[in-house]
Amino acid sequence: MNHSISRWLARAGAVVMLCTAAACGGGDDNPREPVPTQGNVVGTVLSDADGFPAVSGARVSSGSVTATTGADGAFRLNDLPAGGPAVVKVEAEGHADAFVSVPVAAGRDVRASVKLQRVGTSASFDPARANTVSVPGTQASVQLPANGLVDANGRAPSGQVTAQLTPIDPAADPRNMPGDYTTSTGERMESFGALQVTLRDAAGNRLNLRDGATATVRVPLATRSGTPPTEVPLFYFNELTGRWVQEGTAVLKGTGDQRYYEGTVQRLGTWNCDQPLQTIFVNGCVKDAKGAPVAGMDVLSDGIDYSGSSTAVTDAEGRFRIPIRRGGKALIQAWVDDVASSSSAVAGPSETDITLPECLAYTEALPPPVFTFVSPSPTVTAGDSVLLVATLTGAKPINLRWQRNGVDIPGATGSVLWIPSAALTDNGARFTVVATNRLGTATSTPIVLTVQALQAPSIVVQPLPRSVAPGSTAEFSVLAQGGSGLRYQWRRNGVDIAGETGVTYRTPAVTLADDGALYSVVVSNALGSVTSTEAKLTVSNSGDTPEQKAALMRMASLVFNFTDAGFSPLIFVGDDQRALPPQSVCSAGSASAKLGGQSLQAGQLVPTNGVLEGVFTSCVNDGDLYDGGARVEYNFVALEPVTVGAGTSTLSSMRVRYGTDAGSESVANGQIRFTLDGSVSGDTLTREFGVAPVSGATLASSGSGITATFTGGTANVQTVSRTGTAAALRVRNAYRDLAFEANGSRYVFNGSYELNLTQAGGATGEVIVTRDGQRLGRIFGTPTGLQIEVDGQVLPF
Repeated sequence: MNHSISRWLARAGAVVMLCTAAACGGGDDNPREPVPTQGNVVGTVLSDADGFPAVSGARVSSGSVTATTGADGAFRLNDLPAGGPAVVKVEAEGHADAFVSVPVAAGRDVRASVKLQRVGTSASFDPARANTVSVPGTQASVQLPANGLVDANGRAPSGQVTAQLTPIDPAADPRNMPGDYTTSTGERMESFGALQVTLRDAAGNRLNLRDGATATVRVPLATRSGTPPTEVPLFYFNELTGRWVQEGTAVLKGTGDQRYYEGTVQRLGTWNCDQPLQTIFVNGCVKDAKGAPVAGMDVLSDGIDYSGSSTAVTDAEGRFRIPIRRGGKALIQAWVDDVASSSSAVAGPSETDITLPECLAYTEALPPPVFTFVSPSPTVTAGDSVLLVATLTGAKPINLRWQRNGVDIPGATGSVLWIPSAALTDNGARFTVVATNRLGTATSTPIVLTVQALQAPSIVVQPLPRSVAPGSTAEFSVLAQGGSGLRYQWRRNGVDIAGETGVTYRTPAVTLADDGALYSVVVSNALGSVTSTEAKLTVSNSGDTPEQKAALMRMASLVFNFTDAGFSPLIFVGDDQRALPPQSVCSAGSASAKLGGQSLQAGQLVPTNGVLEGVFTSCVNDGDLYDGGARVEYNFVALEPVTVGAGTSTLSSMRVRYGTDAGSESVANGQIRFTLDGSVSGDTLTREFGVAPVSGATLASSGSGITATFTGGTANVQTVSRTGTAAALRVRNAYRDLAFEANGSRYVFNGSYELNLTQAGGATGEVIVTRDGQRLGRIFGTPTGLQIEVDGQVLPF
């Protein structure tokens, strides 16, 4: 049975029997109840006006089945065909038409609450003349040709025509968009804004463009992405299928918060500026307070850095599989009757499928507003765009109001606030969200915005040399700072490479003639430019030297550098679980920390779960150097006698060096997930630490000159010691499909080795290393310690 059928069966609670008619008693001697083939859709229609009032008298329809909402906005559509999504249309005076796709389940009610958007503008005009209809205060408009309109029978209208225009903002709430973000070919979509254009003649009949006529639409940019494309496909909404159909393109125009997409269309209706979404899947589960799986739960993914949404339903074991944008971040949460009814999880960014480390926790009822996620306080450079997100649970309707320094922000009534361009006057501004429903009011924790003055660009990590074989490609990258307006231009031997303006540059397939080429990059912004050092490309038929290969194999042990970098904010916490004074943290340099978005105060008790952020400037702590930013989301369920817990660390140009050994220095970027466990048996203390780099995390090693981009797998370190002592007796490192890409190749580590740290010394075990699917060598233990075997040559670890 395919996935969609099994998902539907879990939701419907049905029992499937696969058998012949005779075996199942299909004859008259064994009559059976008929299997239901129809289902019902019930719900409530609300307006996006203040307080989200119920809309009475709205017409709700799906095919030939219609209903009218009562005083409480409730409706019921009976006897709809089951087994597939029904397109439910809602029409109400003063509101734009709304469409939702509802999976109808046989023999049961399925809820489909709808929030209507008020019409942006309404205008009447003479259709014999060319006209432009605009929405005041926005860039939304439609330019109509003279004598270009006809009704469903192809007749030109007589008298005045009434146009209704409504911009649709998927960034404020992805559920504002008609349908389910699916194209007519079944692809998922990411939206950058939409516009509904409805025209009627004097008798109320819908009008459209005549054959051969075109109109120009301007769609205001509305996205959670910081880098909207300059050109996107246009899609129109098919009201019968509930899917989006591609037709034409739109070009991004305007500046700042006045940007819009403009395109030419051949029909009227709802137009969407989209691009197909490359997806990965998030695998997870929902459990109740007793740890039992919850079947039939609606699960919603809500894009954080993109405007898109998708849904899934938990199976009989409470599991779900839901798509999100590849490389994007999304909030995952379970819903019941249009009310968020579980804990939430932030998934991504990742290039591969994700499995959530914990099940979503289902709650029976959370009627008052309760915030489940609020963006941490960001630090940006003047001119950067800022995206702030707040999600919550509670009985609907919930009225949201964003405030800046306690004053309402006009029009900011969604779960997302986008600031197109932060100004220095925004430095220190406090943003909060006030949520109100019929049962109470809640105010979010403040999000304090730090805005730094634009600075001339500087290079944090220089491009590194590369050694490859003929026919391979080489990749060079740079890490720079100086705000979001940085521009890049890569050079070869001092000459610009046309079109290579990204943070990384990958060469075409190289030949021996490319040996010795020097690659650099010029990084610039409005205040100036800086040129990187030149990185040399070595092209040789002999391939890497054994020493170069050994250096790559040693990168496996450096994955634990992520641990030290990611845990760096915890150096602010003393043995008594209280925050240390900042001046005692760094013997040289400086550092600051925040707990839950608020400045960490000396002596403050630090909880066993929360979010700690640290910013370090050449901070030396216990002889080790920390420089950069780190954020650790942690949940420690036990501290004594061993720490047990899990979490995620996010690194931003975090540089770590042990002592004065320059070869131990590395720079980490991206995310890792970690687990902590352990046990005590007699006087033996065992600690387990697991690391799973999130795909795309990078680690640049100064000692080897190698930058590794991790793509999956896990690493684990186990230490055994005596209780009451700090020195370990044994250390065991294990790798399971730990993979990274470096110098154009993919390296995978599997196996384990153990170090004996007693007087006996020595090491045992081995880790096999492959490169691009072929065995490269191994790391193995000997009585004298670890060794590396590569190309038949044994080298010290």
